[in-house]
Amino acid sequence: MQSLAELFLYSPTDKLDHSFLFTVKLYTPPTPAYPSMRIHRVTVTTSQGTFEPTADETPIAKAGETITIRVYFEETAGNGGSIWGKIIDFDTKEVVGRKKTLEVDPYETGYWTWSLTMPDRDWHLECQIGHVE
Repeated sequence: MQSLAELFLYSPTDKLDHSFLFTVKLYTPPTPAYPSMRIHRVTVTTSQGTFEPTADETPIAKAGETITIRVYFEETAGNGGSIWGKIIDFDTKEVVGRKKTLEVDPYETGYWTWSLTMPDRDWHLECQIGHVE
């Protein structure tokens, strides 16, 4: 036995001539204009010289030595705003270069510098930069 809905939806005298499928998009407000950051160069200065890991140069330092890491950045979105940077020990996930913040203009370039003490092991570091919403 057919339900009432089936009886009203499918009548033997109803013939489909044409249909049109369409979509109604859900409104999402525009994303606020935040800066977009890019690291374009990293240098590491030790007693052995200045090295550029971004150019496939491997820095060499002695345990206990102070090393200087300079991270060059560029604001690429043309929005400017508040940005941050830090250095992470990739193996331990510890922040070894404390977080720094800065206000930048659209397309501004600049750099941050950290002075860190070399541990008694190879040091796998990750430079991170981002924006503040």
